[in-house]
Amino acid sequence: MGLHVKEFMDKEGITDNIIPVTYDLSKPSVYVKWLRLLAENDFGEIKQYWIVKPVHRAGGKGISIINTTDRFVKEFFDDNYEEFEKTSKLKDHLVQHYIHNPFLLYGRKFDFRVYMLISSFEPAQAWYFRGYLRVNVKEFDFSDISDTYAHICNLAVNKKHEDYDELDSKKYFSELEEFLQANNIVDAKNYVDEVLEPELIRRMSILYEAHHKIFNEKENHPGHFFFAGVDFIMDENLNPYLIEVTTGPGFSNEKCDKFGYLDPMMDGLFNIMFETRKRKASGESIIGIDTDVNTTGWKLIPRYPAK
Repeated sequence: MGLHVKEFMDKEGITDNIIPVTYDLSKPSVYVKWLRLLAENDFGEIKQYWIVKPVHRAGGKGISIINTTDRFVKEFFDDNYEEFEKTSKLKDHLVQHYIHNPFLLYGRKFDFRVYMLISSFEPAQAWYFRGYLRVNVKEFDFSDISDTYAHICNLAVNKKHEDYDELDSKKYFSELEEFLQANNIVDAKNYVDEVLEPELIRRMSILYEAHHKIFNEKENHPGHFFFAGVDFIMDENLNPYLIEVTTGPGFSNEKCDKFGYLDPMMDGLFNIMFETRKRKASGESIIGIDTDVNTTGWKLIPRYPAK
């Protein structure tokens, strides 16, 4: 999805750096372009660390971080398209610039898991739901990029560590607010509610707008909807970056109930979907659902730019 976001931003003249530089290595021409840039060291000030993600796997499987040295370039570089399938060790992978300076919560790296619902494709209507923070088991140490428990914020990865504690690896947004206030990091008294969350929603509006046409062509049926987990990471300057969109995010009743968000999230989702389906079937406008229905925490994502 990141590639479509970048294309949309370039087209619209959006200069916000909301997504790390990403390359789809399943395409031979993109793979070769990326390796040539590495060989020429043509990324400016971007450090040569990349997170590698398999395209068709989930649960943190196959994710690693690489340091693109000259040895790496020589080992993997091959611009012969006919030999690509036989020589590429990274085919069917994405590489994404690794955020090397993440904001740390008590010395540990974390990311945000929030949720996105597209309840209607035409007319377009999308929603945001606050999730939780996914905190690594081990403290962040950039000198050892091979330590997945310090660098990969996926819960499926971290739960394999002997010290994993779900209540310690999942945090409320309010706990981040307390940390920011206690350490005098922000001026706003309600930073999460007034600054951070509106910015996440704004960035999700760009994400949706970049994919609106694709969604509309594939899913435009009155009863269709799209539900996904959306992950952000924040750097030391409090800039959030969109790093991944997960269709069919995994959760169970037992785990999610500890944080009290699963029931309201599902209640609101069904309330929104039933009302949307009813209105579209009768030819009514879907405008106003956010005020007419109990959305139980779901917030409407405005179109970008405002339509």
